[in-house]
Amino acid sequence: MKIAIGPFDNSQGADWVIHGAESLAPEFEILAFASSVDVPRAEVVVNWSPEYYPLAERGSARAFVAVLSDWHVNLPDLSRFDLIATDWNGTRKLREMGYPEHKLLWLRLASHDPRLHYLSDQPPAGLQPNERDIDVAFCGRPSPHRESLLNQVRSWGETGGRNVHIETTPYRRGHEAEVYRRAKVVVNWSVRGELNMRTFEAAACGALTLTEQGNMEALRTDYPVAWWGFSLLADQLDYWLTHDQERLSLALQQHAWAQRERPVDHLSWLCREVAERLPATDRPANVMKPAAQQSGPNAPLEQRDATPSTNEPTQDQQRREVAMLVPDSAQHILDLGCNVGGLAWWLKQQALAGNRAEVFITGVDADHEKLDLAVRLERLDRGFVADLDAPERLIAEELEPESLDCVVMADVLEHLKSPDLMLQRLHPLLKKDGCIVVSIPNGLLNIAILHDLVVGGDFPYYRAGRDPFLGPPSNLRTYDHIRWYTAEGVARLLRENGYQHEHGAVTKMTESDEMTRFADDLADLVQRHGGNPDALKAAAYVCQFVIRARPVRRLAL
Repeated sequence: MKIAIGPFDNSQGADWVIHGAESLAPEFEILAFASSVDVPRAEVVVNWSPEYYPLAERGSARAFVAVLSDWHVNLPDLSRFDLIATDWNGTRKLREMGYPEHKLLWLRLASHDPRLHYLSDQPPAGLQPNERDIDVAFCGRPSPHRESLLNQVRSWGETGGRNVHIETTPYRRGHEAEVYRRAKVVVNWSVRGELNMRTFEAAACGALTLTEQGNMEALRTDYPVAWWGFSLLADQLDYWLTHDQERLSLALQQHAWAQRERPVDHLSWLCREVAERLPATDRPANVMKPAAQQSGPNAPLEQRDATPSTNEPTQDQQRREVAMLVPDSAQHILDLGCNVGGLAWWLKQQALAGNRAEVFITGVDADHEKLDLAVRLERLDRGFVADLDAPERLIAEELEPESLDCVVMADVLEHLKSPDLMLQRLHPLLKKDGCIVVSIPNGLLNIAILHDLVVGGDFPYYRAGRDPFLGPPSNLRTYDHIRWYTAEGVARLLRENGYQHEHGAVTKMTESDEMTRFADDLADLVQRHGGNPDALKAAAYVCQFVIRARPVRRLAL
């Protein structure tokens, strides 16, 4: 099968294709191309750049594959393609919009090439081992968030006399692999809900990888994660560099995971998937929208179960970014707004795996059908239908005082007429060392929301079941939200109702050049008017705040 891949605007991209082609079986012939004027004849054309679509070629006997990093930007063009290869979040959202399963392919953002990514003391035949003489390394493109991270790393290195290696040059796979083989620790940021590609490459080279708390792919898998947080970064770097055996042990676990989960480079894996999904068949000439014409939101969904078992909720429903803040010791848990019990299911799975204490989970929701499903599938131990805007009856009749270790409210408070009343009513139900875990959308200072308001002059609402869901910030504009919060607003809400913030995390939306430029311009305006531009930038890409808090004073019912 001939597969044409491009366009690449530099020799490095073409070299990468040729280099990757060496590992493919003889039945593949890989052809790199640079522009629309020199697309080679092939059975499959893989468009690696979202800016380029070979529309003039649609009448040829080919299959077309779109490889997208920003799938939501290219929605109008997707129906032209026979296969859409994109990131995890993109495949999930396109599936929800109605794209058939056989048209979607999760192209992992991360993979490794065994010829480049290997343990420094176990090189392939003919190569020499090397020492790990770099304490901390970073390779990647700069961004406002990453720059804050890098400034901390630089300051930490200068203060402690550590060997820090930072590169913000364009991606050079072979060179960066050499850096990772020399590094003891590699820090990075996730991207689009998946672990950063360089994180996996560093892990495959045996460096300990630190990624930020709240990373979604790490929460969804068994990747041996070491977290960093801005307030703890220096302490964590010191810890890992002074505990060699512990660092090496975890690094080897990460290495084994990367070897197992990402065993081939992008090109080899993609070509094999394309060959399986799109066998070489001729197509009638002069057909402008051939096999792809049934793709899109109006196409029928395949009758296919996307989850491994009938009892396993979808990864969205599991809300692991919230469940991670439930203390491991908590046993009696109340999940308010439990939906279909996805979060409860995940906590129970963690208990079965021995990662936390056993749990007894009570769920409350206004939707009796979802609650019935959660109880029937034994995700919940018991459940009650209740109006969360009137919690008095539920609390008085169904829940005992000082009976709960933790109360979870995942995306609940912004829906309530009186979130203060709910928070106050929970005080007597919590044990002495009990806590609450809440997630609340960043509905005011998210940069996409501000862009809609300032540039577009509008706040378009999202109505579930009617409007296409495009991921954040659609869910920040949900029609039934009646309250909107900033980080300070959430802190004030908890403080005024007798709770003290104990731990927090955030989830973030995809960065884009357009939104970053708008955030920079807006930050300049804020500074000229005496405001805090750093606070604005820090909140720009945040989708939601996830907080654990404990009562600091008891409020009676």
